[in-house]
Amino acid sequence: NFNSGSGNILYDHAGNQNHGTINGAIWSTDVPVLGCTDADACNYDEAATDDDGSCDFEPCSGGGGCPYDSNGDGEIGSADLLDFLVAFGQACSDL
Repeated sequence: NFNSGSGNILYDHAGNQNHGTINGAIWSTDVPVLGCTDADACNYDEAATDDDGSCDFEPCSGGGGCPYDSNGDGEIGSADLLDFLVAFGQACSDL
């Protein structure tokens, strides 16, 4: 559990006393936020600072990365089922 230090000393807070010296590194509080950084993807994460390769470009509906959320409320519920039943049997060009 190495998680803090100052200067060039790293302290082992796990109790193993594996303290050590770091050469050429600097301490930083900047923590990357991994996620999809491509705004054109269905699962775009505006909070992500580093792309993790998880971007999904499959056709999506609704307001985000929930493909069966047809009304975009963030949940798959009875309203989404009703939307499906209304469209059931129709040609896509008629929708």
